[in-house]
Amino acid sequence: MEAKRPIDIEDLLIWTYQTQRADRVIRADEEAMPSGPSDRLSANALRELALAGVALNAAQGVYVPRSLHPDAEVVHEAVGMLPSKMRYMIVVSARTGERPDWTAGPVRMEPHWRELGSGELKPVVLYDRNRRPIMCPVEPRPTADEYRMARENWSCWHAGLVRLVGLLAEWPDCLRDFQPTGPAAPACPWLRPALVGQEPEGA
Repeated sequence: MEAKRPIDIEDLLIWTYQTQRADRVIRADEEAMPSGPSDRLSANALRELALAGVALNAAQGVYVPRSLHPDAEVVHEAVGMLPSKMRYMIVVSARTGERPDWTAGPVRMEPHWRELGSGELKPVVLYDRNRRPIMCPVEPRPTADEYRMARENWSCWHAGLVRLVGLLAEWPDCLRDFQPTGPAAPACPWLRPALVGQEPEGA
């Protein structure tokens, strides 16, 4: 028996949801599985299967099951056991290949906005007594609440990675080819030195 390949849980998830498209394939199988090999599928079912990368006989609308790697199915099942927000963060990150943005975006100054009757947004402008514009009030962004939310989202995502490694470790015989490791992603990246190579104070 060949040794399993160690792989960081983040990379395993990207493989599961980008390469294998496990969620789409499994959902398509559950929603569109015909009762017999000659059954025709609805246009909606065909579209779902095509998005999942499932082989179809377009002329007859016949479903041809696609082989999903068993490890991808196990990983997807483990993800389904996570709390809803954690599951959402995990799947979105895996599909896009991008980690949650814990910075809440670049530091900037933004004007106050007001909504016109048409729904259009315009910056608030202050005028002097002669109705000459003198300033546009601005505020720093991200706000404290935006920073807090961004860090909460990162922490939720990271906790999901840790929990998945633990779940899959409890099922050692379920994965055929891979051995999840990590996560390599830091738990609190905002506590690391701001610049690469910069030593933290007191080091």
